[in-house]
Amino acid sequence: MKGKKGTDSLERILVFFVAGICLTGLLLLGINEFENLPRMVTGFDFGSSVPDGYAYSVQQQDLVDEWGLPQSFYILFYQREGLQGSVETIRYEEWAYPAQGSQVVFENGVELSRAEIPKTEILPTHYSPDQFFAFMDRKQLASLAGLEEWFILPVEKELVPDADLYYASGLTFGLQAGDLVYVEAIGFEEQDHVQ
Repeated sequence: MKGKKGTDSLERILVFFVAGICLTGLLLLGINEFENLPRMVTGFDFGSSVPDGYAYSVQQQDLVDEWGLPQSFYILFYQREGLQGSVETIRYEEWAYPAQGSQVVFENGVELSRAEIPKTEILPTHYSPDQFFAFMDRKQLASLAGLEEWFILPVEKELVPDADLYYASGLTFGLQAGDLVYVEAIGFEEQDHVQ
């Protein structure tokens, strides 16, 4: 009889131990699945301090003085090997001015090219390129751009490890390892109103 009681207790302990491992595994799997699901985030408060933004180059400021802020733009931030083997940070920008029928490309503030695009009247974005700087974090971006909510879409880790895409009002941006690597602000084509 005594041997049976000891075996029953050992079996119960073993069952609780296995159940605990299974529940822990399921919890971890659930957290991982949750992190990989698209979700809306609202009501965050990163505080009131706003960091300094990006300072336009002379060429960029001349263009802003002539045509105003771009009506749409996108910016890529990345690093590449420099001439002396050092690593340099690149800020690649395309500014669109549909009203002028022009698109201007900059690399680290230096104008690389201008191209003609179809002339269109659009409602310009309410963001400006100087609100974004290389590898800023979510807190800095939310403060400078005045964001109050966004939709997170995790990127497949096989495509880009540790990356998420974010969609906010009129703005798309991508973070990798918590750092801004891509931002796009789009103006919208005006629709004729029929009365």
